[in-house]
Amino acid sequence: MRQVVFRIQPSVHAAYRAQAAQVGTSVVSVSNTLQELETRPSAAWVRDSARTLEPLIEHVGGARASWLPGYHVKSVDGNAIEASEPRLKELRGVEAGALPGKSLVVYEPAAGLVSDVFPCEDGHAQARSLCASVLATVQAGDLWIADRNCCPREFLGDIDARGASFVIREHQGLPAEMVSSLRPLGRVETGHIAEQRVRGVEVQGGVQVLRRLRMQ
Repeated sequence: MRQVVFRIQPSVHAAYRAQAAQVGTSVVSVSNTLQELETRPSAAWVRDSARTLEPLIEHVGGARASWLPGYHVKSVDGNAIEASEPRLKELRGVEAGALPGKSLVVYEPAAGLVSDVFPCEDGHAQARSLCASVLATVQAGDLWIADRNCCPREFLGDIDARGASFVIREHQGLPAEMVSSLRPLGRVETGHIAEQRVRGVEVQGGVQVLRRLRMQ
């Protein structure tokens, strides 16, 4: 699997053929073993690798300046792998290709590392269904950057309650009441920016005042 991940070999079968003598078992046995792998060990390997590599990066001076000083910036995004072309026997009569599992991946730009992953075996699952798992890792001082799939109001409210911050693209379905009108802030490389204050009601009933930015 390591050879496939690091693109030394194009597939598990190719990796097996290159080392069949050292493996000492059949390719069928290897395939059966991989089918029994759970998602939790895969996520644990990512976290453990990040914990091992981050101090090494700092030791050799490879850490980058924070995008926003004073915050531990983390970017979370979902995978968008297309349906697979090879068909299982059970799916050969189905027109749609088999979907791979979903996952949310956490990237920390200061270290240049993927520090966490939240896998899901259901290829039809929405990214927001994994937000609860992400929330368990949110700590005070974090700044989470995400797209609109990570914009359910309970997720935003819980991030705030944990003493963390977020920059998340607003989902059209997010209920929010305008507190102030849009105020121009000027122009940046990608367009004009304006800001306003909006008020949202959390699932628990609390009121959350947010800063909304619009870019045109």
